[in-house]
This record gives sequence, C-alpha cells and structure tokens, in this order.
Amino acid sequence: MEGDQERNEFSSEDHTYIELDIFDSFFVDSVTTVRASINTPDISAMQFLNAMPRPETTFLLCPVSYEEGLDVVSKLKNSESKDFFDLSVNLIKRVTIPILVPLTFCLNSCIVEGVFPALLKIAKTVPIHKKGPIDLPGNFRPIAILPVFSKNECKKECCIRNWKL
Repeated sequence: MEGDQERNEFSSEDHTYIELDIFDSFFVDSVTTVRASINTPDISAMQFLNAMPRPETTFLLCPVSYEEGLDVVSKLKNSESKDFFDLSVNLIKRVTIPILVPLTFCLNSCIVEGVFPALLKIAKTVPIHKKGPIDLPGNFRPIAILPVFSKNECKKECCIRNWKL
C-alpha cells in the first residue's frame, strides 16, 4: 500500500514541475563549482604523458568479423531506454541481421582509422528523481543515456576479441 502511495504522489495536479532551463543551469553550475574546486596541476597533461616511460609492448586491433559483430550485439544488456537518436538496445537486437554488414563495416572503419565518430559521443541526459520535493533540482540526479553503439561493453568486447600483442 505504501508503494502505491509513493507512485501516486507525483500524479497530483498541484505539483510544480521544474523547467528544463532550470535543470540545465543547476547541473552545469554544479560541474562548474566542482571544477573550480580542483587545483590546477603544475604540469600539462602532455608534459606528464611525455615524462612517462614508453611501454615496450604494442598491440594491434584486427577487423571484426560478421559473426563477432553479431555476438557483440547479442551480448548487450537488454534495454528499452532510447538514446539521442531514438534507438534502444532492444530495437538494435531485433534488426541486427539486416544491418550487420553496414554495422560491421562502420566498426571496422573505426578500428582502421583509429577514430570514434563524434556523433556517437552525444549522450541524452535524463533527470531521475531521487527523493524529496520534485520542485528542487537538487533532488534529481542526471543519468546519461549513451548511443547504443558507444556502450562500453560493446567497445570493450570488440577490443578484447581483436587484440593482437
């Protein structure tokens, strides 16, 4: 009974909802505040990387086969959450066979060129209510929904399968 009461709490017409601009400002300002509290390092990132010893081992990513591409997609965690392009993992799983050839071509192009497309770096951010009044932005947490093909498990699975030391 208590769970039903919580679910209905947000259906009341007398609640004030937060406008998108207020959410945006709140989360951007939060990042700005945290960033300002971080000390600036004494050296640049490039200086730091150049000071590190070079690894003696190298690796090569080999092209992904159609079978491997199919296996990677089938192992993605089921989800109906839609990304920036309005695609979900479940939708991609249902159409994997018809798109397998172009999908594998695109994946292999990323490997050969060493470039991950900027469009696949766009996340859709959704505010999820944590607790408390729904008219306070601090009572929400931002959840980033990544494009289906930029999911870490997809990239990691492809890399692990195709690493050649």
